[in-house]
Amino acid sequence: MSVSARKLRLNSGRSPKGQENREMRVFDKLGGPPKLDDFFQEYNHFLRGVDRYEFHLQELIACYSRGDSPSALRREFAFAVQKVIDTDRAILALPGGRHVFAHLGEFAELFRDALVLVAFGLCLRAPSTDIAAIVDRCDRGDPLLEAVTGAAAPGLQKPSGPAQFPGIYDGLYATLTASAPERERLIYDYLSVWYSEKMEGFTFKDAHLIPDTTDYVGYWCFEVAGVVAALNINDATFADHPHYPRDLVASYRAG
Repeated sequence: MSVSARKLRLNSGRSPKGQENREMRVFDKLGGPPKLDDFFQEYNHFLRGVDRYEFHLQELIACYSRGDSPSALRREFAFAVQKVIDTDRAILALPGGRHVFAHLGEFAELFRDALVLVAFGLCLRAPSTDIAAIVDRCDRGDPLLEAVTGAAAPGLQKPSGPAQFPGIYDGLYATLTASAPERERLIYDYLSVWYSEKMEGFTFKDAHLIPDTTDYVGYWCFEVAGVVAALNINDATFADHPHYPRDLVASYRAG
């Protein structure tokens, strides 16, 4: 199936009765169109009742890829946040259990999951209680997390300390102190290496290469969306990048 240079229009398949066909947002030549029909069938049959938040964060991402509206994404975001709370409760009940997003400066994927969820919350203008439910279960003080948190829920931001993952997020940390024109260039440059270099070792990378997988639901740099929204960065030069979730930022700017 060919992928246009701009946007791929697809019927997302077995949509609920009475629901209009969506326009899939994925126009990524790297992974191509994900098999979202299969993903949602598996999720609805086997995973929706599971407490582990990871399945529900993936479903939220799949809903974005499918082309769901902001209102639909808000519902799924709230559901994912509740699953964060449920997961956290289960982990804390274990001997030596720590909060679900206690990354300890070592576990980059846990940190990214928290950052991605807060970015979703900011762009969807979620209530501060949902933002608190995420960040209260995460190690605090990282400058990126605090910047996006402060924009999403003023008053919840904590003092910033050292960058916890400079090797992964160097370009995004730099935007926090850069001038407005420089911020746009930094984001552009970061997006160009986000998947190829910065996400090396993350579990979702190269999921599209696994035969018959439903794990690939689209590759999106949601952490960039959070930074762009939080700092009001002009996205004109990188809006068409296939990994930039521009519709999420547009939703935030539309109020």
